Amino acid sequence: MKIWIVYPELNQPGGVNTWVENTISGFRHLGHTVDLTYATMHGKMNVSPTQYTKTGGKMRHDDRLPADCMAYGNENALLEYSDRSRNYDIVMFAHPGPHPTKSYLKSDPNMLWKQLYERLQVPCVVVFHDDGWKDTNPWITDVAPHIDGILAAQSRFYGYLLQDKPFPMQESCLAAWDYQPIVPVGNIGMYDNDKYTNPRTVVTLAQWVGWKNYNILIRQLRGVYSFACHLHGTGIEYYYQRKTDEWKCAIGFDMAQHVWYNRNSPHVYEGYMSYRSVPLVLQHASVAVDASTRGRENMGMIEPMAYGCVSVVTSEAMASSPYQKLTEDVVVAVPSDMLVDAIEDVCLNYTLYHRERENALEYVRKHHTIEAVSSRIIKMFEMVLDGESGQIGGLGDYLA
Repeated sequence: MKIWIVYPELNQPGGVNTWVENTISGFRHLGHTVDLTYATMHGKMNVSPTQYTKTGGKMRHDDRLPADCMAYGNENALLEYSDRSRNYDIVMFAHPGPHPTKSYLKSDPNMLWKQLYERLQVPCVVVFHDDGWKDTNPWITDVAPHIDGILAAQSRFYGYLLQDKPFPMQESCLAAWDYQPIVPVGNIGMYDNDKYTNPRTVVTLAQWVGWKNYNILIRQLRGVYSFACHLHGTGIEYYYQRKTDEWKCAIGFDMAQHVWYNRNSPHVYEGYMSYRSVPLVLQHASVAVDASTRGRENMGMIEPMAYGCVSVVTSEAMASSPYQKLTEDVVVAVPSDMLVDAIEDVCLNYTLYHRERENALEYVRKHHTIEAVSSRIIKMFEMVLDGESGQIGGLGDYLA
């Protein structure tokens, strides 16, 4: 099968990149031909992950996957795009549409990106990576009649698409969800020997500080020296939080500002973490923590499992979504005001750490290997090409 993955312009796409790159790897492992193309208004984008770009006055790696780049901002470009689509069996949109930032909306006030759907000459499947499509991309309803398949990147998003925030035209296309592809089978459980015998390093992997309730975690870290918490993320909330007394007491070194707050504290704020840095960080971490109180089965919790980390989450998050698939035998779930107590239990009790780690690894092996997820998505593509429609739920259960 020849597959064309079209990737709209996104703002700091961490987990989406992981999903796309791993799915491509799985497709190619199965013998399929895959091309990845970034779609922008004018066809200009740095798509080399080895180059540096200047963002916010600082140099960082650009979070782009190796790919070509095409424009859709004029008629000639759209004709070329339409003609090129004939060379493939199916097109997969890596995200429903571009992030509606102020700069993007200014550059594309007429929403020309919708032409990417309307000009296609072959069937297409669109992947949803969040439940906020009505807030971020409400205009995708305009192109709903041109969508042949909907694939939700986790069960929670599938529930929102079909029930809580129903997507139009769902009856006339094939709708399903699947687990997120994390790593090849042979790489599951990669870990640093030091953390295996001395689990003491804790990480947070959020892109946006405010969404993950860092303030809840920060309040609990004050006076805690039994482990070192390395916090990652950015956003306007960080600039508010670093001014608080809780932050100044809990955080030792702020790498983003090169400022010491409390020299006695082992906890470090590391700021923005590039997509390429995540595996290296996880190989040396023992615990990953998510302080958010809304139910999520996201990359920030599942990817650490593949690297031998124990994931600590809030019980509020576990209870808030009827579509949550993570269970308490896979993650450590406690009330949000007891996160640090739970982390200390895991770090100081090797038996508990080992048991939770093995449970997490088994879960990843069962549901999240690149090979298994990609194989199921290919079967979904075949169903789309055969003209099938309807709500089939989880691909794994449907195809079993």
